[in-house]
Amino acid sequence: MTRLDELAHLAAILLKGHWLPVTELSDKLNVCPRRTQDVVRHLHDSGYTLLSQYRKGRKFLCISREDTNGRLAEILHPKEQKIVQDLMSRSGKRAERVILKLIQAATTKH
Repeated sequence: MTRLDELAHLAAILLKGHWLPVTELSDKLNVCPRRTQDVVRHLHDSGYTLLSQYRKGRKFLCISREDTNGRLAEILHPKEQKIVQDLMSRSGKRAERVILKLIQAATTKH
């Protein structure tokens, strides 16, 4: 898996159960450009199922096909999980860099 795939996988775990507009989802997953088709294709190619709903605009629910809870536990320690969950609730490049470093450190441990 590439680092972007790891980030997308981790984001899918953390976003499980939350309906998000495609712009917010693409921001959290660092997918550019933000066209819906590109975001959906990227997630589908990465092994995720996307459900969509229409209320006030189209929103997506991202579901991993893998055992997401087990995968998160394998990659991160509980303290790291909390840090990542806090960071994913924020936006910006700083949070993205920290998440990538955590993922990189976690994957080199195993």
